[in-house]
Amino acid sequence: MKLSLALLLLYISTVFSALTLVYFDGRGRGEQHRLFFADQQVAYTDKRLTGSQFMQIKKSLPWGHVPVLNVSGTVLADTAAINVYLGRQYNLWPSDSFTEQRLVAYASASEDLREQKNDMIGTGWTPVSPDLQRKFLPIVQDWLFYFERNLKTTGGNPYLCGTLFTPVDCRVWDILDQIYGCMSQYPNLYDNYPMTSAFRKAVSTRPNIAKYLENRKLGISDAVVEEAEN
Repeated sequence: MKLSLALLLLYISTVFSALTLVYFDGRGRGEQHRLFFADQQVAYTDKRLTGSQFMQIKKSLPWGHVPVLNVSGTVLADTAAINVYLGRQYNLWPSDSFTEQRLVAYASASEDLREQKNDMIGTGWTPVSPDLQRKFLPIVQDWLFYFERNLKTTGGNPYLCGTLFTPVDCRVWDILDQIYGCMSQYPNLYDNYPMTSAFRKAVSTRPNIAKYLENRKLGISDAVVEEAEN
């Protein structure tokens, strides 16, 4: 049954708005964009798919996965590419090549951490078993060692690019926050990393993000996200 084009139009066409984010009803990789939109007070449609809806449109998507961002009919895919577009569109992206390289490195490193998290403790954001937490702890601690060092040596205070807030700040903050939610046995997980702790606080206390976090819809459990992203 060839419904892919019709379903694609149904879920990501500009009927909804000039700007439509398409993802699941959960945090996963889509939450970083919701955080940025909240911070910048961008009007957009937050289209949340079920697992079955995703499977119906999968073949019509640019790379067969979500999130995707529809910008007045142009569909952007891949979170890293979406962040570059958003940063440049809202003048929140580095203007020099070396700073941009550092920012892209943070984005790439955070995705590496996300992949390790997903493989070991799942795609969720709520506590996992104590045994899984124990096994994942040295992995996140190793990543935090390098993250902390990079923040110190590249002037990452209060944000990854110093005073310049970018979409990648939302990306990195969100994966750290999702991990924190999973690691209930380690409430002091970030305490030995002062630059990391300061970064987390700087992002979460931005007025519009703080308001969003107070009222956000957490969505489904991670089951649908995990099934569709694997």
